[in-house]
Amino acid sequence: MTADLTSGAQPTRTGTEAADERLVLIERWAERHGIDAARRLAAAEDLADAVAAEITPDNTTDTYVSRGGCGPGSA
Repeated sequence: MTADLTSGAQPTRTGTEAADERLVLIERWAERHGIDAARRLAAAEDLADAVAAEITPDNTTDTYVSRGGCGPGSA
């Protein structure tokens, strides 16, 4: 999902928290870096998310679940 950065109109909120947070982030990028840079940053983020989804094994979440004993968070 990307914000429409070509018109001067404010993007409409979608109602989902993640999408709304993304719109706020893209708007902030546009204010700080310009519209073209915001588009490139959004595209790069989309690509990074797609690559991460492709290369992350299905069992990754199980692999790092704390089962007690030694490891991070154990005392």
